[in-house]
Amino acid sequence: MTDTTRTTDELLKGLQKDRPNVCVFGASSDDINQSFIDLAETLGARLAQAGYGMVFGGGANGLMGATARGVSSRGGAITGVTPLVIDEIQQRYPSMCFIETPTLAARKEVMEGFSDAFVVLPGGVGTLDELFNVAARNAVHETSKPLVIFNPDGFYDPLLSFLDRLSDQRFIGAHHESYLEVCSTVDEVMAVLAKHL
Repeated sequence: MTDTTRTTDELLKGLQKDRPNVCVFGASSDDINQSFIDLAETLGARLAQAGYGMVFGGGANGLMGATARGVSSRGGAITGVTPLVIDEIQQRYPSMCFIETPTLAARKEVMEGFSDAFVVLPGGVGTLDELFNVAARNAVHETSKPLVIFNPDGFYDPLLSFLDRLSDQRFIGAHHESYLEVCSTVDEVMAVLAKHL
């Protein structure tokens, strides 16, 4: 499905939502440790086995593509959301419902509106942007959807330590831990999702 003219509300109303959808944020680069790619594929397969649909950025590479391959391997439903500027430079994942948005901001709005929970895999600047966008909305109670940081091999430990420092120095409230759950294994991620969805 491609659409650049309808509003976000119209896009969301046009999508059939017959299952819980988990939005997955993660690296778009293939030039990363294979262990992360393997974990992403495993997570995708588990999401599909649990009956969850996957919402993601639509790319075929990196951890996004790996998670989508895992979902596909178990016959799961996939929705990709990509802005025009990125769709021109990245390879699109095949066999999915596809939504094209005019901007990155619109992409995040569609992804968040269509998702019931968020899982953040290891990633770079784009992944961090998506993570903090959802975290900020949780912080001001604009949403209360589960936000899970998948932290294999302590990938996000420096970031989590920095958040603790911000809290200790009162730059953010201590309640950030109430809307942000950290998991180090696929089993832990699935247990958190099962608790909320």
